[in-house]
Amino acid sequence: MNKVFTELQIGKPCGQRVEVGSRKFRCKFHFGLDCFTSISQMKALVRPDPLDGTVVPWWHSAGSVEYNILRFSLDGSPARGEYPAEDPDRFQREARIHPPSGKQHYGWTPVWNNGLTWPYWSYQHGFGGDYYNRVLKSALRHEIYEQVEDARFGTGQQMHVHHVAPNTFAVLSSAWMGINSLFAKDVEVCEPQLGFKALADRDLAWSWQNFHAEHATLEVLTPEEHRARHAREASEE
Repeated sequence: MNKVFTELQIGKPCGQRVEVGSRKFRCKFHFGLDCFTSISQMKALVRPDPLDGTVVPWWHSAGSVEYNILRFSLDGSPARGEYPAEDPDRFQREARIHPPSGKQHYGWTPVWNNGLTWPYWSYQHGFGGDYYNRVLKSALRHEIYEQVEDARFGTGQQMHVHHVAPNTFAVLSSAWMGINSLFAKDVEVCEPQLGFKALADRDLAWSWQNFHAEHATLEVLTPEEHRARHAREASEE
């Protein structure tokens, strides 16, 4: 009998033993009815430019296994807190040029309902991190959604909101958890509506919102400026 997985459980290992070749492995990542035993399996399914001639659709929409895997990677990005807290409408296949070689390749671009996109996001870089931390960080992003939207107000939905270093979203969320002696498994996360994660303890939510408002500096940038800023900060680490 197939288990029914809620949004909070997508990506959570189910423990089922899966046969790969002639060997059996335990499921490490569960998406709908599909079990995956490794990250490489997941990456292979969503590769935007496979070398075996497989025809890849131009977008993946909510409900597909490919969409859920790409969203799982998106949620693991260090910059995820700077984009809309809700899930993107789709992942659009995008032709790109590799600057050093000038060769064309393909990637995936998240596209939200309001038209905002995340240019040059790399789906390969967001698969790390344990399940409980990923779910908690998703809830923490939703809790500060209004602050990010307030920063963007009046500048246009295509503009990006950037956490100015050193107080990035990742730094602030980790600092708040440390100050409150919290571990991801100890924090109850609920799903008041489909795709919307929140902290069940509203006093804790209020604490996080106040902490973020006090310490975060949010800067509005064009998509090109945002990408350049992240590239520069990554090179300085």
